[in-house]
Amino acid sequence: LAQIEKLVRHDDLTGVANRRGVMERLQQGIETVQRDGSALCVALLDIDYFKQVNDRYGHEGGDQVLRAFGQLLSSQLRAIDCAGRYGGEEFLLVLSGANLGQAGVLLERIRSHTESLPWSQMIHQDLHVTCTSGAAQYRPGEALEALISRADAAMYRGKEAGRNRVVLDGL
Repeated sequence: LAQIEKLVRHDDLTGVANRRGVMERLQQGIETVQRDGSALCVALLDIDYFKQVNDRYGHEGGDQVLRAFGQLLSSQLRAIDCAGRYGGEEFLLVLSGANLGQAGVLLERIRSHTESLPWSQMIHQDLHVTCTSGAAQYRPGEALEALISRADAAMYRGKEAGRNRVVLDGL
């Protein structure tokens, strides 16, 4: 039964939670914040120009990038945080107890590590990968969808500004 539970909430390719798993963790995080008043941030991260990676290196190359990015996210998070594949090349982070400034520091570290990973050695091709992210801090009484929407809007502002950026909601 535990194995089935894991399969239902886990993305095998990337090693992080799947959409269902990360959304459940977000809901739990919001419930905790409502009880104790702690902080909570959500971040959306998107691998820049991922379609071009798939077009140029095939789906196997794209899968290698997704796998490595999932491992990078997992290596940067605290045990109380959660990373999940939100869709395609988009990932959602639930940062429990983190304010927007702390989320920004983490996202900048992830952005920097993503940019400096030896992608060409992994794929055996000339490849440079970057990511763009946006974060928002939970507001009391806010719907889960509205919180994600603010993080998404921040991420898209980063894409419009040239990609390979971290954008924090309201800043």
